[in-house]
Parts: sequence; structure tokens; C-alpha cells
Amino acid sequence: MTRMPRVTMAMPLFALIVSLAGWLISPSMMAAAHQDASPVPVEVGSGPIRERSLEFTGRNIYHPDTVEMVGYLTSVIGLDATLLFAEDAPSERTARFTYAGSVSISSRSDRGDVTAFEGAGVLQIFLDDDGGASWDDPTSFADGQPVAELSIRLRDTLHRQAPGVGIVVGDGALSQEAAVEFTVNGEVYRFGDAGIEQRLRYVGALLEGATEPPSFAVSLTGNASVVVREAIPVNVGQSTAAVATPQVENCPDLQPWLDQTLDGLTQTQALAAVAGANQEVTSRDEVAMRRAAADMASLGEAQRGATVPEAAAEANRLVITALSTYARGLRLIATAAAEEDAEFLAQGQAVVADGGQLLDRAVDEVTALADACVGPAEPATESA
Repeated sequence: MTRMPRVTMAMPLFALIVSLAGWLISPSMMAAAHQDASPVPVEVGSGPIRERSLEFTGRNIYHPDTVEMVGYLTSVIGLDATLLFAEDAPSERTARFTYAGSVSISSRSDRGDVTAFEGAGVLQIFLDDDGGASWDDPTSFADGQPVAELSIRLRDTLHRQAPGVGIVVGDGALSQEAAVEFTVNGEVYRFGDAGIEQRLRYVGALLEGATEPPSFAVSLTGNASVVVREAIPVNVGQSTAAVATPQVENCPDLQPWLDQTLDGLTQTQALAAVAGANQEVTSRDEVAMRRAAADMASLGEAQRGATVPEAAAEANRLVITALSTYARGLRLIATAAAEEDAEFLAQGQAVVADGGQLLDRAVDEVTALADACVGPAEPATESA
């Protein structure tokens, strides 16, 4: 009897084991193993530092002790615009991403036609695949899956221009407390991350007849930009060469507006310095004060009539508000000088102080736009 070599005998046995293993590992087991390997979520709604993370349309409802905030997101960095709404027509009724929050007012000051609010609270962002909310029902903006929770510090300034007419400028801060993963069209996302801090800005107008004093409502648009987030170092090699920050191309559509606005702000600062709003009432030149106020008002009218690119619309509104507020304060001070009224002077100085704060914000906004429009760096030349 001829014996088969051991290797030859082992080969059929090995083949049998392999086939049994393939039979025992069923397709359902393979699918389960695949599901256990969760995909890495894509982070959205929190761009790099100084990048605009999101834009929104909303309403703030001001009560004596609280501010109720509701609205919907119109732009989210990292998400395609087509995913933000259930239908082609963007509105609160088709918005998939909504927000709702409440702020407790910690301080409120009234100075003539200007009221300033400060407070803190919590704001949440929700996802409802079907979309749908209504301004008539503020609670509808809190429907759906919570995808982010943020603490909010609010600082709003209301400027009344006439009975039932006014503008609110908001400059607050968001600090993210929680981020939740969610799925849209089969893709897994995460809205921001815990610890990210953002600057919140918005401009709005009073809604006539929406609520009764001492409460009132404001329709607004705004945005948020990251100011603080954790940086993760990555080793990409041994090179010690400095990494150049990429520069943005020139903005031909924005440049004419920038030139006019920066020139107007420079003139405004010069007029403010000449006006000397902090002098005593008896040492004021009424004619000079009224002339400075008129010049500022003219700059405001020129700004209102400027051709404003879409990217600068919010900054332009802020500049106009700052100029009109400062001019109104100077007119009050001029009247105080004519009547030698110290109380009226204090009121005018308070309005001028508010106008000065708005001017500072306007300068920051316009400067940021100008910084983003730096042209390509000139090529370096070697000296002989």
C-alpha cells in the first residue's frame, strides 16, 4: 500500500476548513460587523477661527425679565444649502434646522431713545427632516431632534427712531456645551463640538403690533463666527519653513463700498474728536456741535444710498445706525448748550457714548471685511 505524503493529505483538509469557515460566516454576520464600524461624522456649523459658521433669520421677543429667541438657519458651513430646507422655497415653514432659546436679563438701561440689555441663557439647535415652524407658535421652533446646545451671553441695543420704529443691534457670544451626531441623506454629521466659542451678531427691526409694551418683538438676521476652538497639532514632516496663511483674492465688487465706508468712518472719528462731547455745558459751541451733527447725518445718508454688496449688507446697516445715533446725541448736546441744561447734556452724552460703541463695532466689521480682501502677496525680489 502506497502512503500519500503528509502535505498532500493536509491540502484537502485545509480546503474543507476554509469552505466551512466561509459557510459559518453568514452574510448577516458580515453586515453586522460592518455596522459596528461606525463612520466618522463630518463636523458642520463650526468653521475655522474667524470663518462664518452659520447664518440665521429669527425673532427676539423681549419681556421685562427675559428674551425669547426663535428662528431658523439659512446657512451652515459644511452643509449643502439644499439640505437646509425641505422644499426649494426657504422659509420658517420649510426649514429643517431651527433654534430656540431663552435669556434671563441681568441688566437693562434706558437712555433717552436707547435701551441696552444684557443677560445669559441657553440656546438649542434642532433638526426636523420634514421641516416646518410658524412665527405664530414660537414653541414650534423647538420641534425635532436636538443637535447642539449652547450657552449664550446676550448684549443688545435698541435704538428707537419713532413710535413703533426702531433698530436692534446684537453683539453676543455662544459657548457650545454639547454636540450631537445626526444623519441626513445617509451621511453622518456632528453639529460643532463642545468647547467651541463663537461671536454672535445680528441686526433687526421692531415688529409693529407684534406684542404690547413693556414687551416687544424684533425681526432679525445675523450670523456666528468661531473665535475660540482647540487646535490639534499634526506632524507633517521635519520641515522648519513657516506655513504661509492663504490670502483671499481681491474683492472688486466690495472695494468701492469699502473705500467709501472707510473714508466715512475716518471723517466720523475726526468729527467726534472735534465735537468734544465730554466738555461742560457752558463751554460748548452750539453752532459747531450742530454742524458736526449735520455732517455726520450727511455721512449716514450717503451710506444709506451706497451700492452695497450682499456680503456687506449687515456692516452697512451697522454703520448707518452708528452714524445716526452719534448725530442724534450731538444734536441733544447742542440743544443742552443753547439752554444751558445740564440734565439734557447728560442725556445727550449717554446717546453719544452709545453711538461711540456702535462706531467701534462698525469699524471692527468693516476692518474685518477689508482684511478678507487682501490681494495676493507681491513676489519677493532678491537684492543685488
